[in-house]
Amino acid sequence: MFDQNTIVCLNEIKYIVVWQVICAFSIILYGTFRCRNRWFKDPLMARVSNNKAIEGYTDGWAISHVIFYMILGYLYPDRWMYMFLSGIAWELIESRFEDKPFYLSSCKGRENEKWWYGRYEDIISNTIGMMIGICLRKYKIKDQILSTFNKL
Repeated sequence: MFDQNTIVCLNEIKYIVVWQVICAFSIILYGTFRCRNRWFKDPLMARVSNNKAIEGYTDGWAISHVIFYMILGYLYPDRWMYMFLSGIAWELIESRFEDKPFYLSSCKGRENEKWWYGRYEDIISNTIGMMIGICLRKYKIKDQILSTFNKL
C-alpha cells in the first residue's frame, strides 16, 4: 500500500510528534510548578543580552527553542517542513491561549503574570535551531568529534 519512503516519512513524523508532546507536557508541568510556587523566579524569563536589536531572541525560552529544534533538525533533517509548520502552529496555539495558559491544577497568586505567549521570535529561533541541527547532521560533525576523541 505504501512505499518504503512513505513509511519512513510517517515513522519519522510520528517520532517528532512524540518529542513535541513530551515537550508540550513538560512546558505545562513547568508552568504549573511556576504558578503554584510564588517564590520561584523563572530563569527562562531572564535576558542573556540587553541589546535591544535582539531582545526577543535572548531569553531562556528563545534559547530552549533553538536547542529543541536543533535536536529535531539533527535527528530528522528531511522533515524540516513539518517541523517548521508545526512550530508555527504551536506559536498560534500559544497566542490563542496566552490569557488562559494550560495548568494541571488551579493557579492562585500568579495567574496575572504573563509567561505563556506566542511570538514570532520563537519561529525564528526554531528555524535557526533547525538549520544548525541539519548542518551538524549534514557535515557529520558528530563523526568528526568522535574521531577526534578516539585519536586522543
